[in-house]
Amino acid sequence: YGNHEKKFKGDIYSLIKHSGAKLLDNEYVRLDELVIGGLSSGYIQRSKQSRIKSPPPPNTKWLNNFSSENGYKLLLCHHPEYFDRYIMEYDIDLTLSGHAHGGQWRIFGRGLFAPGQGLLPKYTSGMYDGRLLVSRGVGNPRPIPRINNQPEVIVLNIK
Repeated sequence: YGNHEKKFKGDIYSLIKHSGAKLLDNEYVRLDELVIGGLSSGYIQRSKQSRIKSPPPPNTKWLNNFSSENGYKLLLCHHPEYFDRYIMEYDIDLTLSGHAHGGQWRIFGRGLFAPGQGLLPKYTSGMYDGRLLVSRGVGNPRPIPRINNQPEVIVLNIK
C-alpha cells in the first residue's frame, strides 16, 4: 500500500483478494529462492490522511523475519524516504520504490521537490546504495506539470 490507497472509496481489500493477486500488506511470500515483501505506507495505519512533511512511520515489526529468510529478498516500498530510517539496517537485497515523482521538476539531473522529502530530495530516480531502486513513475496525479522529468517504467530482470 502507498499513500493513495488510503483515499480509495470502497473495499479495496476485497477487490484485491477477489482478483487473485496476493496483497503484501506488511508481509512477504516465497517463490523458490526469491522472497518478496511489501512494506505498506504509514498512512494506511492512520485514521485520517493529513498533510505532513514526511509520512508516518510504517509497521516494521515483520522486517526481522523477512530479512532473516534465505534467498534473494526483494522489498516493495512505496516511500523511498523510508530507506534510511527503516530499511537500510536490514539484510534486504533490493528495495523498489516510487512516490517521489522523479522530483517533479528536474534541473541538471536532480529533482527539486518530492512528496515526503521536500526540497532537493535525496531519492528521486535511479539506484542508490546498490540496494534502492526508485522509479520516476508514469503518472502525474497533481496539477503541477513535470519539467525535464520524463515518465519511466523500469523493467527489472532478476537472474
